[in-house]
Amino acid sequence: MKRILALLLLVLGTGLIAEDEIVRISLLNTESDSSGQYVLLVHIKEGWHINSAAPLDDYYIPAVLDLAEPKNATIADVIYPPGKIKSTRWGGDLSLYEGELQIPFRIETDAGTQRVKVKFTYQACDDMTCLTPEAAYLEMDITRKISAMPQTTDMERTTQVSQSPATDPGKTGEAETGPFADKGLFVVLLLVFVMGLALNLTPCVYPLIPVTMGYFLAQKDTRSPVLLAVLYVSGLAITYS
Repeated sequence: MKRILALLLLVLGTGLIAEDEIVRISLLNTESDSSGQYVLLVHIKEGWHINSAAPLDDYYIPAVLDLAEPKNATIADVIYPPGKIKSTRWGGDLSLYEGELQIPFRIETDAGTQRVKVKFTYQACDDMTCLTPEAAYLEMDITRKISAMPQTTDMERTTQVSQSPATDPGKTGEAETGPFADKGLFVVLLLVFVMGLALNLTPCVYPLIPVTMGYFLAQKDTRSPVLLAVLYVSGLAITYS
């Protein structure tokens, strides 16, 4: 219901009321500080209001501050004031701006002096009608200076690089060789053999030991069970080595 009433107010107000001087914008400070920050002053005509930057419903047009030109400049750190919550005649609440408000912002651009055009988009309404969304423009000349930075010589760069943390060669070698680097081949094979035997005690292998032994003992009449066991273990060793 609120959406329908808002659209009706927009249609009825279109073309019936002139928008001249309903919203005027200017700069509170003509020169920025060292961070490039400015403050936009927005004056709204008495009896009128505009939607805030954070309206309570998606179908309301928010107030937006942006740059129309040039392309190499961007607006940043825009700080919108909180809107005033006001009840409407048809029910529901609105987040509005009335009277005067200040919007701090910062302009990022290349070095030098150039002209930028600030764009402030809004939708003006009174208690009965809403006008079509409009945009107010403000042109301004800004100058960005690059502070002189001490140049770094090649000697200083070399010194800085030489002072950077280096990796300890001893620790690197230890990490790469591993804990068995100082052990002989026979000791390593013996340790691997012992660890392989320990795997037989795991829950998935231990129950199969009597089954395997029973299979070999059942072949003792035709073949040597020891020979069968050696061939079986050798096959496993060759396969998984």
